[in-house]
Amino acid sequence: MAVLTERNVEKFMIGELALDSYADRVRRVADAAGIAEPSANPRVIRAMVAMEAGVPPDYVARYLDWKDFEGFCARLMAARGFSVTLDLRLRRPRAQVDILARSSSIALLVDCKHWARERGQAGLSAVIEKQMARARLVRKAMKDLEPMAVVVLSLAEERPRFLGGAAVVPVRALGDFLDTVLGYSANLTLY
Repeated sequence: MAVLTERNVEKFMIGELALDSYADRVRRVADAAGIAEPSANPRVIRAMVAMEAGVPPDYVARYLDWKDFEGFCARLMAARGFSVTLDLRLRRPRAQVDILARSSSIALLVDCKHWARERGQAGLSAVIEKQMARARLVRKAMKDLEPMAVVVLSLAEERPRFLGGAAVVPVRALGDFLDTVLGYSANLTLY
């Protein structure tokens, strides 16, 4: 039985290495994401399986593009019961949001960052300020939204934290964050 390592992850990611021992993991990750057919987005499914097997996210990130990452994150949120709008665009003033995820009690304005490594506080603060500005615009345009919080979702192994009223969440911790997001409301700026 072959083991998934950094040395063979490239072949695994592009589909040249089919590891039968990972078929169950592929199915489990796809099921958790609400993806009926894993072949619909094989690179993202394989990336999550590789990270679950211990391959560092910065190495896996080389084989994903930003669009794959956004789509996969949207599927993960939908699998947790959120209603998801991918690539929300406002016209006046112009603004674009990666994901708007809504539940009956909270809306999340998500900025997906396909970062291969953790960012410092200064870099995150700039990203959060821009997303907060977009949150104010979305609130103005969509008055019927639930209370709305800002989330920066990263492929990198950021440690979950709150900064400037926003949540910074690594994709690996997304499920736990979504299940308990209301418990964090004291740490979040709600719009």
